[in-house]
Amino acid sequence: LGKGREAAAWAETVHPSAPHLPYERPEGSRQDGVLDGSVPLFWNKQRTLEFLQALKVPGADNKLENFLLTVLSCNEMTAALRVNVLWKYIFSEPARWLTGKAGELGWGLDDSSELLDAIYDMMQAVAADGRRLLDPAYDPLPFASFA
Repeated sequence: LGKGREAAAWAETVHPSAPHLPYERPEGSRQDGVLDGSVPLFWNKQRTLEFLQALKVPGADNKLENFLLTVLSCNEMTAALRVNVLWKYIFSEPARWLTGKAGELGWGLDDSSELLDAIYDMMQAVAADGRRLLDPAYDPLPFASFA
């Protein structure tokens, strides 16, 4: 939001016991920043909207704050954040772990083609029925079989 100190002071006053996730600031050439950044945005969304509303001053027109208030309030943004959070924990984090452990597991290029085939199948299944992502019993990609 660019108002870190103000937001922190406001949160301590208005929501002193509410947990807060820090916002992500990805640096470098990371391609998964949108997934990592969606988690704190989703978690802190209601408090962020309250803070932005509290900043509104009659007669003042801050275009950035108005834009953020409008965008974060819409259902489409909530849906996008929710899907990104689910995607991060269902697919991205396990895939990153597996890639990081490749040397220890003896996991190589041939294995990654099997993983990519499984990922493709998972994407097709979720595209056919998006409710699968919300089913706690659904294991879209059993990473244990690759580890």
